[in-house]
Formats: sequence, C-alpha cells, structure tokens
Amino acid sequence: MKAGRVAALALGAGLLVLVIGTSVESAVKATFRPTAYALEWVRVAAEIQRRLLPAVPKELLNCRWAAQMVPAHEVGGDFYDFLVLSGDAVLVMLGDVSGKGVPAALLQSALKTLFRVHGSSTTDPATLAARMSVGLREETGGVPYATAILARFDRAPARMTFVNAGHPSGFLVRDSTPIALESTGMPLGLWPDAKYEALSVDLYPDDLGVFVSDGVTEALEGGTFSLRDALEQSVRSGVDEPADLCAYLLRVAREGPGPAGAGDWQDDRTALAFRVLPIP
Repeated sequence: MKAGRVAALALGAGLLVLVIGTSVESAVKATFRPTAYALEWVRVAAEIQRRLLPAVPKELLNCRWAAQMVPAHEVGGDFYDFLVLSGDAVLVMLGDVSGKGVPAALLQSALKTLFRVHGSSTTDPATLAARMSVGLREETGGVPYATAILARFDRAPARMTFVNAGHPSGFLVRDSTPIALESTGMPLGLWPDAKYEALSVDLYPDDLGVFVSDGVTEALEGGTFSLRDALEQSVRSGVDEPADLCAYLLRVAREGPGPAGAGDWQDDRTALAFRVLPIP
C-alpha cells in the first residue's frame, strides 16, 4: 500500500476517533458531575499521551539527547518522536496539536503516524511538512491544526536541516551564544497548499540545541524571562548537558516570577534538547 494511502487511512481513523471521543466526552459531561468527568477524561488523555512518547535515545548520531514533558492539569497536545532513517540520518519532531483533552491526545496519534509514514518516504523536512499539512487540512478544514519543528540530523557532514511550522523558535547555543531557529512556515493543516522552507545549520562539537513547546515560552513570558534570557542564564549557571537543560527550563517556567510561572499549569510544557559530541 502506498505511503500516502496509509497516511490518509491513519489520519482518517484518528479523526473518526476524535469525533467519537468528542461526542462521548460531551455525553459524559452531561451525565456525570464535572469533577468526576474531569478526572476520568484527564486520566484517559494523559494515558494516550504517555503511550505516544517514545523512549528517548541517550546517544544517537553523534549527539546526546534528552526530552522531558510535564503535562498540564488539563492535558494538551504536546508530543515528540524520533525516526531513525539510517546509521547516518535521523528525523526528529516536536509538535503541539491545538486543543486539549482526549481529542487533542487522539489527534496526536494520527499525526505521529503521518510523521512516520511520510518520513519513511522523504528525508526532506520541507516536503515532509507539506505532505503532513495537506493531509491534515483535507480532513479537518484547518481546525484542529498543529505547530511543529521537523528536523533531520545528518552525521557527515554534521548538519541539522529543519522546518519550523508556526512553532516557538528553537535555539542552538554555540560559544555561550543562543542562536534562534525561527519559524519558516505556517502551522500544519491551517492553510491549503502551505509551502515550507527548510534551513540548514552546520553542527559543531559542544553545540547545545533545544526545542520547546509554547507552554514553556508562555510561562516564561508571564514572568520576566524570554526563552533567550533563560538560555543565557543557563549558560552562566554552567548547564551544558541536554537532560540538565530540559530540567532547568521546565523548572524556571514553573517557578519563575509572574502568575504563569507560579505553578498554574494551563498547558503542557515540553523541552527536547541535544548536544553534539566530539567526533571519535
């Protein structure tokens, strides 16, 4: 079966379940007390979301990796995935589906399938983003949609080629200086015939990169820090490992000044980081 048809079937199945889940959710809400409804459906959504997240490789393609997600009280749509293309290339995705709860968690499953099916037939992040966007748009009409960073990492030469589809900017910290990886296109599924531009960045030993969801950036902006400010502070604090950087950013987002940084979690907060290792 062709990749496009497999992806379409997967997306269609996911959206069918989303519609059913939304209808059931409404029925449950009308039948049970709000507290019981909220607890049960948050539990279901959290379990779906947890099962979608892959094990994070400690080392892959001459990089050390880490990822951490702290779910909101009402589960949102964050997810990440890794697709190893060969011994010399890997695709990485950090995405955020619009909406919350069970419907968002179910749509994550369909988008993960789209990522893996189309990622197995093209290694170009721009083409991958366009195919995923078309499939989502055709089925949803633009609601829901998803923001994402899609990146291909190559071993030789050491390089990252990425598309930022309406997602918060990622950053590459080199020589203590954060370099923004800006948006290069619209969110996936939002507009028909969306075009995407892939940008390439050469990677050097000790480069430290990070992608985050808007739950992190919005929490920081609710205080006094931007993501760039937080990264500059992390450099001054000597944070140089991916796992430590993820933990640091989530801690600052949770504990920083301002109402959003005081533990009032309204959205998932996710960080995915990598560090380029010296060539053996």
